[in-house]
Amino acid sequence: YKNEVLPKARSDAYETVKKAEAYKASTVAQAESDTAVFSAVYQEYLAAPSITRRRLLIETLQDVLGNSGRVVISDTNSDVVKMLDLSGALADAETSAAVLEGGDAK
Repeated sequence: YKNEVLPKARSDAYETVKKAEAYKASTVAQAESDTAVFSAVYQEYLAAPSITRRRLLIETLQDVLGNSGRVVISDTNSDVVKMLDLSGALADAETSAAVLEGGDAK
């Protein structure tokens, strides 16, 4: 019994340790990657805060609204209800910026 169970237990322990080390390496690599991306965006923000803020807003809206189909925009100062049809090709950043500024998305 001892000769059967002990090698199996050692093998399982070794496998568990290797999986943990691989997970650690993966997690550290992901964290370093995220840190590098954040640092790059922060440097852009320091150079041009308003442009970077707008770009981040547009990118976030594209991610959030990308699969939504249609978006209805209600303005309390107007009787006009605006509808954005996002079911076609995703609007590019220029069109998104025009819509955010209240312009026409041509």
